[in-house]
Amino acid sequence: MCLFYCTNLNYCFHLSVVFWKITSPIIVILLFFWTAICFVPTFLLRFIFFNEKVFGFVSKYIWGPGVLFFSLTRIKVSGRENVPKDENFIFVCNHESWLDIPALFIAAPSYLYFIAKKELRRMPFIGWGVWAAGMIFIDRNDRQKAIRSMKLAGDKAIQQKKNIVSFPEGSRSVSGTIMQFKRGTFITSQQTGIRIIPCAISGAFEVWPSTQLSLTPGRIKVAIGSPIDPKDHSNKTPEEFANYTQKIVAEMKAKLQ
Repeated sequence: MCLFYCTNLNYCFHLSVVFWKITSPIIVILLFFWTAICFVPTFLLRFIFFNEKVFGFVSKYIWGPGVLFFSLTRIKVSGRENVPKDENFIFVCNHESWLDIPALFIAAPSYLYFIAKKELRRMPFIGWGVWAAGMIFIDRNDRQKAIRSMKLAGDKAIQQKKNIVSFPEGSRSVSGTIMQFKRGTFITSQQTGIRIIPCAISGAFEVWPSTQLSLTPGRIKVAIGSPIDPKDHSNKTPEEFANYTQKIVAEMKAKLQ
């Protein structure tokens, strides 16, 4: 009886694996359609109402939850209480997957505005929506332009009281481990005095690795840390400040696993 039960259990498991391998590419296509459905109207509404918050609302309450729903991904968030109200911050996070973006939109206690590499602007639907939302694009291939763009992002955040988010690794991790943080975000923080909110994401790589187009159902955990004041690290170079923050994010991620 036990052998029969185990055999059937293994059969069901293998059947579910085969079923998911077949349907996973369909779900990826569905996610792109969902993005188009959300962002094309948002792109138009942005110019009708002349309000960038349209994008923030749709991203946080419609697009992000829809992406996780269709990908059969659950999310667990901790640390929202660490973010003080009536102040804008730079949210700094590790980058595991495309799912990091909707996960952060949902996890953050307020709307987020991204600092994105200029290549994203050329992507249909996503790039259009990001541009219409007032996000700032930087040219990572031109060091001086990148630094000026980061400074502009900081000035814009202060003037318009926006919370911006940055993935200082520069690209998604190909192994799931945190890569070296680049200094641009930390130059901005030190120049403008904007405090940094360290964030850690775990599980997104297992759900949708950057090296694959297929997904696996799972859970993403997001931890939001306490603010880091650049004034407390004025004796550090931007590289040292980046390394310090990277260590904090790595420690936060380790606690999530």
